[in-house]
This record gives sequence, structure tokens and C-alpha cells, in this order.
Amino acid sequence: MEVQNPQSLWLGRASQQRLTREPEGNEKPETSLADIYQQILKQVDRYFLAFNIRQQRQKLLGTLDQFTSLPVGRVNEQTRTDQNQRSIIARVMIVLGKGSREEKFPEFGLSALGRLVRTGGITLSEDAQIIYQSPTGLFERRVALKDL
Repeated sequence: MEVQNPQSLWLGRASQQRLTREPEGNEKPETSLADIYQQILKQVDRYFLAFNIRQQRQKLLGTLDQFTSLPVGRVNEQTRTDQNQRSIIARVMIVLGKGSREEKFPEFGLSALGRLVRTGGITLSEDAQIIYQSPTGLFERRVALKDL
């Protein structure tokens, strides 16, 4: 059974501006990419409970040290490898977004981040009911599963 992520990621204006443009010359950015990544991880820890499936949240929270060891810019211009802090943040934001997709993060040893699939079906209690309700919500009929 696939689970949908009901949360949205929120970043402050300074963080958004830092992600959209590079500092010029000797300009010192207000926030570093590591600070932005740490903000994202704090939100994942607090709000993204759907990522508890297959310990994805715990795995992502343990990647801060590996993230800070990555370069800020492009690694290799000839092979166009995008294993840098900016591309990692962009890919994590895609995974955490609504209607997210699965991404692989070989930099962190994560093979399928964002795949929210629960195996084993649904566990129902003895008191579980099916509730039939009219579109307006005025009328409803309840049927206990044990009566079916």
C-alpha cells in the first residue's frame, strides 16, 4: 500500500534566495547551504512522520556530516557529476514535496528515499466500520465489518 506525504516543506526567504543565486565575488551569504540542509532536516524530524516507513527519516537525519563533506560547487566539469551540496538539497526537496518521487542518494548510501510503500496490508480492529456518506454529508450509513 502506497502512502502519500501530506506535508509541504517550508524555507524562509533568505534560504530561498541563497538557493536561487550564487554569492558574487567576496560577498558572504547570510546562510550557508549546510544551514539550509540543517533547516530541512529539522522539519523532516518534526513534521514528516510518513517517512518513518522503512526508517527513511532516521536515515536522512544521519546524513548531515556526509553532506557537509561534499563540495558546494560542481565536482567534475568533464563528467558533469552533480554530487554537490546544491544538487543534494534540490533532490531532497523533490523527494519531500507533495506528489514526491523516489530518488537515489549514493552519496549517502540511500537507495530509495521517498518510496513510501507499506507492506503487509491494513490492520483492522474488531470495531472497524465502513461509512457510506452522501456528498453533502447530510446522510450516512455505517456497516460494521464483522457483520459482512
